[in-house]
Amino acid sequence: MKLKKNIVIALVVILVLLLLFLLFLILGNNLLSLKVLNNEALEAPYLGENYEYPEIECSFLGLKASGELTKKIDLNSMGEQEAEYTCKKAIFKKTFKVKILVKDKEPPKITLNGNLETSVYIGRNYVEKGAKAEDNMDGDLSDSIQISGTVDGNTIGSYEIKYSVTDKSGNEAVVTRTVKVTERPSDLSCGEKGVIYLTFDDGPNNTYTPIIL
Repeated sequence: MKLKKNIVIALVVILVLLLLFLLFLILGNNLLSLKVLNNEALEAPYLGENYEYPEIECSFLGLKASGELTKKIDLNSMGEQEAEYTCKKAIFKKTFKVKILVKDKEPPKITLNGNLETSVYIGRNYVEKGAKAEDNMDGDLSDSIQISGTVDGNTIGSYEIKYSVTDKSGNEAVVTRTVKVTERPSDLSCGEKGVIYLTFDDGPNNTYTPIIL
């Protein structure tokens, strides 16, 4: 009878110790904390091969603890996702979920029709040649290009024409064309050397063309 009683007491003691140990683990795990050091990394580029996950700092009651990335996100899918980090200190361990927004961060590409720099003679009107825009997600955005800036063809100087376009994700692209209004070349005066271009419209003719040439 006494033996059974001792066994029961031992089992109760063991059970209490296990419960205390579990409570100790739970409380200890909850003393672990995680801090994200670079919040700008909480936005990831869609299909971004070189994306670097947020740097984190783990601590336990103010003491430094170890931490590692234990679950990555899917960069092939846009939207809010959760990466998982695990912090450890001695026998304590806790997993934290960090929300990361995967979004299109690549701006459209603007291609100017004509040169990036061009010029017109004073007194002539500048003729706008326009531009094209292509986006990795939205496709052709040429019709959405906003053109700003003016050229005073009667005043010598340098002018800027700005082309801007924004995709559905809010990424903006801007390209600037420089237009220079310049003086006309001065006419040749007497005594200066010039160039005369002589052309012949007749021919080819086996008889006369060789004689003319």
